Amino acid sequence: MEGYTTPKVVEEVRDPSSRLFLEGLISAGKVKVFVPSKESVDFVRAKAMETGELDELSEADIEILALAYEFKATLFTDDYNLQNIAKTLGLEFKTLKKGIKKVIKWRYVCIGCGKKFERYPPEGICPDCGSRVKLIPRRKKRKKKRE
Repeated sequence: MEGYTTPKVVEEVRDPSSRLFLEGLISAGKVKVFVPSKESVDFVRAKAMETGELDELSEADIEILALAYEFKATLFTDDYNLQNIAKTLGLEFKTLKKGIKKVIKWRYVCIGCGKKFERYPPEGICPDCGSRVKLIPRRKKRKKKRE
């Protein structure tokens, strides 16, 4: 069995024993390092924007999702944000722990005035009222009953 990763994911591994283990897998050819295409990265960014999770992802997260999308590979992750976006991309994922049950779309909302934001505002502060902005699940739109 062969695995794939990206340079940014390799850079994120800071624990010395985990890094040594990963480098051993790379040296043995069990894990190959690839850079995803710009098109795949842009596509993943767009999907992450749709789900409201773009600001929650690192560059390494975006790259590994883009690579999995390009290769139509199974993503191994316990990160709920990655699982959520993988599901919207139509990718399979495997977890060590319990995975997500459904896709959740998120939005940023001011806890003071309730203003909604597509992106995380600077410093996480609402420009209208100065309160903290929080990430919450979007509510499903209810259909109006006809009378």
